Amino acid sequence: MTNFTQSNIQNFIDILNYPVIVINKENFPIYKNKKFKTYEKKEDFLIKQEIQSSQKHDEYVIESDMNSIHFKLSKSPIQIEHDEYIIVSFFDISVRKKLTKDLSAKQNLFNQLTEQLPQSIILFDERIIYINKTFEKLIGYTEKEILDKTFIDLLDLSDQEIFLTVLEKLSSSRKTQIETSLKIQKKNLEIIWIRINIKRIKQNEKFIFLAVISDISKDVKEINTLSQLAYYDKLTGIYNRRKLDELLLMEHRLTKRYGRPLSALFFDIDHFKNVNDTYGHDAGDMVLSNLATLISQEIRETDIFARWGGEEFIILLPETKNEEAIILAEEIMMSLSMYTFEKVGKITISIGISSIHGKERLPTFTKRLDDALYKAKKEGRNRFIVL
Repeated sequence: MTNFTQSNIQNFIDILNYPVIVINKENFPIYKNKKFKTYEKKEDFLIKQEIQSSQKHDEYVIESDMNSIHFKLSKSPIQIEHDEYIIVSFFDISVRKKLTKDLSAKQNLFNQLTEQLPQSIILFDERIIYINKTFEKLIGYTEKEILDKTFIDLLDLSDQEIFLTVLEKLSSSRKTQIETSLKIQKKNLEIIWIRINIKRIKQNEKFIFLAVISDISKDVKEINTLSQLAYYDKLTGIYNRRKLDELLLMEHRLTKRYGRPLSALFFDIDHFKNVNDTYGHDAGDMVLSNLATLISQEIRETDIFARWGGEEFIILLPETKNEEAIILAEEIMMSLSMYTFEKVGKITISIGISSIHGKERLPTFTKRLDDALYKAKKEGRNRFIVL
């Protein structure tokens, strides 16, 4: 502990550029430096606290009708000619106080605004920092339940890698904002679709993320319904002609680019007109539906099965040569021979089989398939022809 003399203590505290007082054991001020006296002498200021009580407080306030000056108190023991005193230093923290107050006001405003938004709001870094009431209602968790989780904990397993890729892109590029669609799991384990707009914010040399979330489950359901109507045959549930044209074009491009084999079966039901004329169109529709179900069980997941139109069907067989296509045709005809259709009884089909030749054009390929089917029917039906 530094020992001062009566003569040098005043000189010492006067050179300090912040207010200082020295108090004795009875908390009575013995010395005041020039800086403190400057504040004390201002006629428009009133000292809110008695100096003697300053030892009991961490802060000291000098205020007027216009503003307040806040000081942080630091107390240290000193000796003056071997008697013990306390030197009390006053550090101006008015700016810090104002910033804290402003920050608190902004935080309150942020909370008020986000609680009234129809969209869900989330702040997160490694873990979730904040969620608004809208997200609580959407996800089923309370804020208390969710704050110990990471955002990835809420995602469907199939979308977690997508989300990590998005965060990596946000953290390592000039992009500060990304929007994407993901699936999340609610507290009740229901999976829903969300549209999430994530904004990167830098804070204290690290990134935090602000996410605005909208529930798009109804939109996705409507899109899926429209897709079902646009690309699937209503009667049989398999692809329609429109979707087949798209997939055929895609498979043709892959075949040309990589030289992989592509074959197809083109078939129709023998004497189908007689089925409709004899048993009615409802029975005919039932035959088409049951036939599609039966054949769907015979093909691979990678095969493409579509209704070409009427009673005509096509099966595209990627990575398949004619020899393998023939085997599938035989299996289909065998299964069909053992199946009895309600009211109608047994039916047969005629099949045309062909494979892409090198880099030939699509019209040439489909024409050859059609010729093969026509030949199968001309030669007596209930058979397949390879061209």
